[in-house]
Formats: sequence, structure tokens, C-alpha cells
Amino acid sequence: METVVNAGLIIAGIYIVQSLLASSFEDTAARISIVAWAVAIPLLAALGMLNVAQESYRYASYPLYLLIARGIAQGGAAVGIVSAFWHVWMPAGVVLIVSGVAAVGLYAAYARRLENDNRGG
Repeated sequence: METVVNAGLIIAGIYIVQSLLASSFEDTAARISIVAWAVAIPLLAALGMLNVAQESYRYASYPLYLLIARGIAQGGAAVGIVSAFWHVWMPAGVVLIVSGVAAVGLYAAYARRLENDNRGG
């Protein structure tokens, strides 16, 4: 599943970077988006290749440095998407941030509920 997420983020990043490079990206939001994707895309690609390599083994550990790389890659993608929205229209960037925070809150609340519902075993 993580490979699909990484691939989707790479595709989104390529489209966003392509459109930003085709236009003049003189504002700060566009430049932030380009830099964020420059960080995220190679890391997402490496993590995708590592996930495919892990599928060949029955057991594969997930060390701390991979968790950090995943956080940087997915965080960079998030910054790249938000700043691209911000570049197009600032209110759209704000709405995306608010919606993202609400989505994380929804996930956290429901995950907690699932844990409580399944604790009785």
C-alpha cells in the first residue's frame, strides 16, 4: 500500500513541477513548491524501490532512518502541494491546510475509537 501512495505522490509532484516550470514562478509559494518537490520526489522514489525489495523477503525490518526518510518525503510532498495551491490562489491553500488538519483529526479520533472498540478482545 505504501508503494502506491509513494507512486501517487511522485505522479502528483511531476505534474505540479511540470506546470510550475512551464510558467514563470516568481512568487515565493511557487519556489517553495519546487524546492519541496525536489526533496520529496527522489526520496519517494527510493522508498518505493525499497518497498518492492522488501516484498522479496518474509521479514523486513523498518529502521528509524527509513521512518525519518518517509516523514521527510511525505512532508515535502505535503508542503509542495499546499504551496502549489497557495501559488494558484491563496484561499485555496488555506482551505487545503484546514481540510488537512481536519482529516488528521478525523483519522486520529477514529483510530482511537477502533483501539477502544477492540480492546476487550
